[in-house]
Amino acid sequence: MKPRPEPRLQVPGVLQRTLAGLLSATILLLAALAVSPSAHERIHAHAGEADHSCAITLFAQGVTSPLCQVELPAPLELSAATVRLGGPELRLIAPRYFLKPLRGPPVS
Repeated sequence: MKPRPEPRLQVPGVLQRTLAGLLSATILLLAALAVSPSAHERIHAHAGEADHSCAITLFAQGVTSPLCQVELPAPLELSAATVRLGGPELRLIAPRYFLKPLRGPPVS
């Protein structure tokens, strides 16, 4: 039996880290502009109007995209006849080593 290979840790590349940093900075900027109306007015002139709609006001109101609003189906009612009730299953895992250690760690 062959030992399982150890999983490798995937380090994100420069592009992924840069994109993550830019998106984080965008969220922080939107949050700061949503809290401060005077800073929002410095960005563009129509910021104080009642029917004004931009990314900053949408972020402040918590509006989400229609693509994110997916309706989930209603949960099915299950009865004891449809659910298979069985005993617990024993799932064994292959050891990471072929030979067991001969003795434990030293006592200090």
